[in-house]
Amino acid sequence: MRLVFEPKFQRSEKSIWLARISVCLATLLLLRSAAPGHAVDGQPPKTSIPKIARIASVQIGYSTQDDLEEHWGAGKTIVGGHPNSGRLWRVQGTSWIVQTDGFDYTERGMVIDALTLYEDPKLLCCPDLLVGVPNTRLSKKDLAWCGEISPGMSRDEVMRILKRKSLPITLTLKGCETKAKGFCALTSMPLYPLQTWTVGFSFTNGSLCKLMLTANCKCTPLQTGAQ
Repeated sequence: MRLVFEPKFQRSEKSIWLARISVCLATLLLLRSAAPGHAVDGQPPKTSIPKIARIASVQIGYSTQDDLEEHWGAGKTIVGGHPNSGRLWRVQGTSWIVQTDGFDYTERGMVIDALTLYEDPKLLCCPDLLVGVPNTRLSKKDLAWCGEISPGMSRDEVMRILKRKSLPITLTLKGCETKAKGFCALTSMPLYPLQTWTVGFSFTNGSLCKLMLTANCKCTPLQTGAQ
């Protein structure tokens, strides 16, 4: 039998390199697990809903139709992504109209992935829908996005609030928008979870006339297996 003795300095060098590789791998796994919407070891990411999704006691892109009716009261049913998925409410003491819609499902029910708050009911694509729209239980104050932004505010005021909250701002043809990343798994579309939330602000004559909050999935499927 032949015995081979490896010099001590070689064993020490190998140990150092193995330790460095271990640290690098651990760091990569930690970064991947910290990124919203990234699966680790074949397991789906945890639900993570950004703060911009919150309005009037619910979270767009997470809360269900039942959640809205529990907090807001029953709205008028209209055609949306599905024949009966859309809802309309009036806001007492204002001219405002709230419209919501959903398409996909979780185990809790149909997820509301879009909300639009109109200052002027005439902005609705079909004014005939306004017949028989009930009032929501919510007050004007309840529907302030981030507790501050409501229809009728000036463009300058909206921009000041967004900047004060350090939210990213992108200018659009009708105003501006802010986005945030998150993750909400869907049972109806397992490979296409909701991962991007957007709040859009439209202005007419320098005044906020429409606020639209949406949650969207990525065009590429979620990678759940090892690469």
